[in-house]
Amino acid sequence: MAPPARLLDITRMISRVGRIATGIDRVELAYLVHLSARPEPLFAIARTAFGFILIGPENLPRLSSRLTGARPWGATDRLSRLAPRRDAVLRRAESDLRRLCRDRCLPRNLSAMLHRHLPAGMTYFNTGHANLSDRILSAVRKTRGRTAVLVHDVIPLDYPHYQRKGTPARFTALLQRVQC
Repeated sequence: MAPPARLLDITRMISRVGRIATGIDRVELAYLVHLSARPEPLFAIARTAFGFILIGPENLPRLSSRLTGARPWGATDRLSRLAPRRDAVLRRAESDLRRLCRDRCLPRNLSAMLHRHLPAGMTYFNTGHANLSDRILSAVRKTRGRTAVLVHDVIPLDYPHYQRKGTPARFTALLQRVQC
């Protein structure tokens, strides 16, 4: 049975705009394209320098056209100019997200924002591992939503000696957060 709505986390894809797409980025974009074509409404969420942004189904085609490069990112807004450590393309992308958003909030208000816009029983999809925090998972649970996480591989656990220091422990914590 299909959920009444879907919420796709695009945090990783947004954080990497302007760079060469990795396999994970391409998977996240494929999910966006596929779920947008389904009859159930799709929403997208991204964590940005200034909180969370929720994009409604009505603006997903505009967002997709920017993510695929069919349309350029717009101008940097005033708020993005306050994030000097972000590169220029990311500041423009986050500015466009704010222009396209249905709602946005500070992290502490995430549950309330999801509750306002998404029906109970929605499914949260995370295919990029970014933003898999207790905050987002708790907010999804509070809206009686379900969570679906795509684990691409377990290389940090299988080959810890090839990882940067701390990566296996962070990956283990991530898996513990998302287990059923």
